[in-house]
Amino acid sequence: MKLLISFLKGRLLAGRPLLLGYSGGPDSEALLQLLLECQSHIPFELHLAHVDHGWREESRNEAEVLEKRAQSLSLPFFLKTLTTADFKKNNLEEDARNARIEFFYALHEKYTYQALLLAHQADDHAESVLKRVFEGAHFSKLCALFEETKWQNMSVWRPLIGVRKRELISYLKRRNIPFFTDPTNQSERFLRGKLRSQLLPLLAQHFGKEITDNLCFLGRESGRLKDYFERKMAPHLEKRQTFAFGSFLDLPTLSEEMEMQFLLKEWFTKEKCSVSREILEEIMHSKEDELVFALKKRWLYRRRNRLFILDKAPSALKEILNKL
Repeated sequence: MKLLISFLKGRLLAGRPLLLGYSGGPDSEALLQLLLECQSHIPFELHLAHVDHGWREESRNEAEVLEKRAQSLSLPFFLKTLTTADFKKNNLEEDARNARIEFFYALHEKYTYQALLLAHQADDHAESVLKRVFEGAHFSKLCALFEETKWQNMSVWRPLIGVRKRELISYLKRRNIPFFTDPTNQSERFLRGKLRSQLLPLLAQHFGKEITDNLCFLGRESGRLKDYFERKMAPHLEKRQTFAFGSFLDLPTLSEEMEMQFLLKEWFTKEKCSVSREILEEIMHSKEDELVFALKKRWLYRRRNRLFILDKAPSALKEILNKL
C-alpha cells in the first residue's frame, strides 16, 4: 500500500481517470484491490478493461464473472472478445498482445485516460530480461518492462514491477479474495510459458539460488544505461532530416564506438527499420565511400559520412540524392 500510494501521489492528475488492464488473475486482481484501498487515501476514477482471448472454454464465463464484479464495485467495465480474425501472424502471443493494445488505444481515445495500469510484477520482468538475453538483444534493450513508459500518446504505468508474484498471491489469500488461474500461462505452447514453468526453475536449480532478483537488477541497470545514452544522443537524433523517399543523418564524430552504435540503433528503431548486426558493423567500420544494403522493403545507403534510410533503391534516386 505504501509503495502504491507513493507511486500515485507523484503522478495523479485531478479529473483524469485511470484504466486497469484486468484479467482476473492474481496480479491484476491484487492491483485492483490495492487501488480500491488507495481510493480511501487518494480520490481517483478507475475503469476496468478485460480481453477474452477465447483460448479456453471457461474464459467466457470468467469474463461474465469479472463484469459482475465490476458492477458490484460500480466501476465501468469494458470487454473485448477476440476471434480468429484477430490472429493473423501464426504467432498467438504477438497477435493477442497487439489486439489488447488496440483495444486499450481505442478506450484511451474515447476517455482520455491519464494512464493505462498494467499488473506486471518482478517475475514478469525477470522472464522478459532472460528472453532478451537469449535473443541477443542490445544491452540497452534488456529492460523490456518499465515502471513508467509511453505507447504512442498513452502513458503506461506498472506500479508492481518491483513486487514478487508470491507476495501478491499471499496478499489475496490473507484477505480471502478469489482470483482466476489461467493454465495457458504455464503452457509449453507459448515461449513465456516455457520460460516460467521450465527454464527459470531449471536455472535456479543448477545455479543453486534464486535468480529472479538478479535478472531484475540486470534489467534495471539496462534501463538506466538506456536513459543515459538517450539523453546523450538526443541532440544528434534531432538533426535527422526527412524527404519524400526516406530520411538521412549526418554521422557525427563520437569519442566512443558504443555511442555511435546506440545512436544508429535508436534511429533504426524510430524508423521501424530492422538492421542486422553485420550490416551495423559494416556501416560503422567500412572505409568505402559508398555502401548499399537491401533490407526488407527498405534500403540503407551510406555516402561518406551521411547515412540514408530509403524507400527505393539508391540507383533510382541518384539525382535526388545528389541534390541533398
